[in-house]
Amino acid sequence: MTIEDIELAAEWGGDLDVFGAALRDVGFLDGEPMAYRIHDWADHNPWANGADMRSAKARWNAAKRHHGELEADRQVPEWAAVRNAASTQNDAASTAASNAPSKNPALLKTDGSNAPSPSPSPSPSPSPSPSPSPSPSPSPSPSVEDFCLSADAPPAAGPAKPPKPKAAEQEKPKTADVWEAYSSAYAARYGVEPLRNAKVNGALANLLKRIPMDEAPAVARFFVGSEDKFYVNAGHPVDLLLRDCEKLRTATVTGQRTGAPLSRHTGFEQRNYEGAPDGSIPA
Repeated sequence: MTIEDIELAAEWGGDLDVFGAALRDVGFLDGEPMAYRIHDWADHNPWANGADMRSAKARWNAAKRHHGELEADRQVPEWAAVRNAASTQNDAASTAASNAPSKNPALLKTDGSNAPSPSPSPSPSPSPSPSPSPSPSPSPSPSVEDFCLSADAPPAAGPAKPPKPKAAEQEKPKTADVWEAYSSAYAARYGVEPLRNAKVNGALANLLKRIPMDEAPAVARFFVGSEDKFYVNAGHPVDLLLRDCEKLRTATVTGQRTGAPLSRHTGFEQRNYEGAPDGSIPA
């Protein structure tokens, strides 16, 4: 991700690169410019981090059912590489286990000695009972495939956390309504969606500090519908909406015109913007 991507996702309303640079400086971001990633993302959110590999495994299984393993490996090479690496590691572990010495530890002591072994070997009488049980064999280390398969299961549940309030989860940004009003009016007038970046986010946030939030959507629609020559030549940018927001708010509330009727291709007249009680654009 780039710094601009991160600031847009966080709806940062300040200067460009300030928020992202602060995250990078305190260690929340790793990587290089144009390729930043969240610090220790795989450790803190392994379920989301393994999404691509789970998807590859599902596609490989689907291809295997219809075409067999060889064709599945060809169609989904990323999962085939994981399978081959896991198979190689398991084969190496099996070979090492089969070649391990199986001599009795008691007999190993006499291998390096020239002294004859007593025959018959003395044994304690009576024999100790019960016989000591053999030590358990060490469990094999997890393979690469085991790690990938473990990503299929949801992460283990930790200590129960208090549920978050539903209102906080569903809360939308304060600038959502005014942006929706501005963008819909802009698209109706110009036939394209307006650009949205950190500068626009900052201008909308400052707009809500200068005029009432509930009146801002109607003011934004009124601004885009204005035929003021300066606004038309500039293309009705958000920074002019912010600059003249108090004047535009007064014109919106009082029904005052700010220019000639709208151009013919939009299909509306200025009075339609002024006459709607809720500030909406009539159909």
